[in-house]
Amino acid sequence: GVLSLRSVHIIVFSLFAFLLVLPFQFYTLAEAITFEKEYIINSVEEAGEHWESGYTAIQEGDFISAEEEFAKAKRKFETIAIFPKLQHPFLVGILDTLPIKPKQYVAFTNGVAAGYLISEAGEEISANVVSVQEGSDEGIIAIAELESTVHRATNKIVEAHFLISEIEASALPSSSQGSFLALKSLFDEAVIRIVKIDTIASLLGNMAGYDNPKLWMFVFQNSAEMRASGGFMGSFGLAKAKEGQLEIVDIPGGGTYDLRGSFRKNVIAPDPLHLINPIWEFQDSNWWPDWPTSARK
Repeated sequence: GVLSLRSVHIIVFSLFAFLLVLPFQFYTLAEAITFEKEYIINSVEEAGEHWESGYTAIQEGDFISAEEEFAKAKRKFETIAIFPKLQHPFLVGILDTLPIKPKQYVAFTNGVAAGYLISEAGEEISANVVSVQEGSDEGIIAIAELESTVHRATNKIVEAHFLISEIEASALPSSSQGSFLALKSLFDEAVIRIVKIDTIASLLGNMAGYDNPKLWMFVFQNSAEMRASGGFMGSFGLAKAKEGQLEIVDIPGGGTYDLRGSFRKNVIAPDPLHLINPIWEFQDSNWWPDWPTSARK
């Protein structure tokens, strides 16, 4: 409906009051900025020290201490994040609603959020390793937890990487810009490696059969009898992986020769093998160095 005259007066008065208060808020921020800057810098340095201690603990195999140090770093970043909101809720509220935020504000909020995520990822991975070391989980639980933890941590690291990528070096003091760009480059490389680790962890979980049971064939080659893939396939075994447990299904006593005559149809061997046998049998199937190619044939 149409606004009443009284409503218009209220809106205009509120807007006028807002414009009067806004400069005062910025003035208050300017007065406190020296103290807050020192507090934030000191807090970030302390969080960095906890990171360093956590990394050192991991190198020493002390994942209990690593978990504690990363947790302390996480709490530091959490405190840094809420500090401006407690000191200047009015101004922070305005900045948060702006469609385009000042690059210095983006550098602060993104940097702190990224620090929190990295700390949390380190804490979770360390805690999971402690759980495995203590043997509190077995089989499917341990593998599922490992894969799940690595995946969650990877997602946090990737999110942190995105936040950092949104920070403009020009938003930082000129003395820090070179170091920031160098660290940013190192972080780019680290994220690629972390994503690969996540992929490997997922593959191991799949191989362990905790999603669906898997049947695996293990082939043993004799390097004294050279073949394209490394040696003559003299023996093999079948094993079933289910819920993180490996169960031996069969290890034929006669090795690969036990499969002679078991093929549903005869396959013509490659021409050079005709000197030995015109029929291509399992023990000679590793004809090509590339395993997938031999398997398809």
